Amino acid sequence: MVANFLIGLPYLFIITLIFSGISYWLANFRPSATGFLTYIMWLFVDLVAAESLVVLVSSIFPNFVISLALTAFANGLWMCVGGFLVTPTILNVFWRYAFHYIDYVRLKFPLCAGVENENVFADRGLANMGLPGNDGQ
Repeated sequence: MVANFLIGLPYLFIITLIFSGISYWLANFRPSATGFLTYIMWLFVDLVAAESLVVLVSSIFPNFVISLALTAFANGLWMCVGGFLVTPTILNVFWRYAFHYIDYVRLKFPLCAGVENENVFADRGLANMGLPGNDGQ
């Protein structure tokens, strides 16, 4: 399991670089090296967490179909409770405490969308979008 993790890291970084090189500039984020490298860092950390989930589920359930279904279910569930589709304030207690706080995407989304790019939102008049890290100024 550790060897699989270590061997996969360079490939995850290459995937991160290729995706970031296209998506960062298409999203029209802050055109600076600091913003771009921060985006690469958070995306790489998110991909490492997702890959770790796949390796963990695959080692517990060695059947390909079962592990694929459980991993897809976990990722879909965390998309629903992570704050992107449904805000955490309207989640009931069960969903918030059972799944929202262990979601690895929950940590990346506000950092990439709100904190790292708050100057871009403020410069374009989008400061009141309700993103984390934007206080509307």
